[in-house]
Amino acid sequence: MHARHEMLDVILVDGAARGIVTRNLISGKIESWMGDAVVLATGGYGNVFFLSTNAKGSNATAIWRAYKRGAAFGNPCFTQIHPTCIPVSGDYQSKLTLMSESLRNDGRIWVPLRGDDKRPPTQIPENERDYYLERRYPSFGNLVPRDVASRAAKAVCDEGRGVGETGLGVYLDFCDAINRLGKNTISDRYGNLFDMYERITGDNPYAVPMRIFPAIHYTMGGLWVDYRLMSTIPGLVRDRGSQFF
Repeated sequence: MHARHEMLDVILVDGAARGIVTRNLISGKIESWMGDAVVLATGGYGNVFFLSTNAKGSNATAIWRAYKRGAAFGNPCFTQIHPTCIPVSGDYQSKLTLMSESLRNDGRIWVPLRGDDKRPPTQIPENERDYYLERRYPSFGNLVPRDVASRAAKAVCDEGRGVGETGLGVYLDFCDAINRLGKNTISDRYGNLFDMYERITGDNPYAVPMRIFPAIHYTMGGLWVDYRLMSTIPGLVRDRGSQFF
């Protein structure tokens, strides 16, 4: 792994991809790297939305340079938004952290009924909460598709009922699940996620609800590939696991 390197070009030998040219973003050194094939897993254009879950080095420059060498583009227009991201907490951030959507299996999503309600969530009684996904989609509740959950969260925040300092957040509450199943069961299912959330935010999600908000997670489309993941340049393939093309 060579961190802080940018791909400048694809090396073609007899029309096939056989390496890349990179620039060290710290020293400026230009280097070439040869191989039997080139796999691009460089990230999509999610950072056009500023803060996404992608690292800042994930951008479209590599696939654009492959395009200039003759690789065809296909459907570069699908952006996926996840509803379970940890909200922005300061102006020092370069990216956002995504929490697993498995949390919605047991967590209940809600906001205060009143937009001016600034009480801590544990002090807001049940009859003054809006479990808006359960109200709007009773057949699915908190398990609606991620795009539906994302739009609904933005809608209640646009109404002025978002939580947190920025107002760009909703609660993901495990109180009912802990009371019903016990803390140990919830810890067995989500303990690593709860620990990660507490390290990032300083809040204990066993005691207070998590705060989440939608965020750009990945983009699809970009370089056209066939069913073998081969681009129109022989030897230039995409990484299936990256999900970032």
